[in-house]
Amino acid sequence: DQTGDVLRQAGAIGKKAGHHLHRLIVETVCDQTRQATGDNNNLVVDGTRRAIYADDHSSWDSYANDNIGAGGGNTITDATLLVALNLFNGILDDKGDRILITPTTLLCDKAAEVRARQLLASPNLAYTGSTDATKNTNNPWYNAYNVLASPFTDSGGWYLGDPKLQFLLQWVYRLRTEVYRGQTQASFSSDIVAQYKAGYFVGCGATDYRYMVRGN
Repeated sequence: DQTGDVLRQAGAIGKKAGHHLHRLIVETVCDQTRQATGDNNNLVVDGTRRAIYADDHSSWDSYANDNIGAGGGNTITDATLLVALNLFNGILDDKGDRILITPTTLLCDKAAEVRARQLLASPNLAYTGSTDATKNTNNPWYNAYNVLASPFTDSGGWYLGDPKLQFLLQWVYRLRTEVYRGQTQASFSSDIVAQYKAGYFVGCGATDYRYMVRGN
């Protein structure tokens, strides 16, 4: 293999497996049907699939716990971030007590990534008014969250919260690439240089719904 093509293809297999895992995780967080597994059992309670994001969870849980933002549409702005953040103030645990939630992550699609980073990267809010009154207003979102953008989110959807408190990635074995260099008479006769395969065995799912909100 004078071109090195066999080795390049082996690397591509591992990269594709990484993309596959990325998609599995993002579709679980967004509560979508997962293309990797063909199911949407992202949150299962008492053997039944439940919606992670809803205006009202009281049909199966003790409290409504609204975790979908209202108003403002799909755009990530100062106003819509505030709506999403305020949802956490009304979320109760199974005993009816308020819980402390400190969002760490803002997940959005690639189209909204630039806007999200612009909003979180400046110490001052952008000037949008017709007078000087709104200039140099302190930006409460400055470096507040880690922005993650993925092409696998549902179109226009964005999510705020602490995913580490809500989702679990359970490994059986991690991503690995294996090589077999043909050393048998049959492989010698068929001019096999080497064979590669990559794989991983993992489960991904939600253990709760209270620590993430959908922004729109």
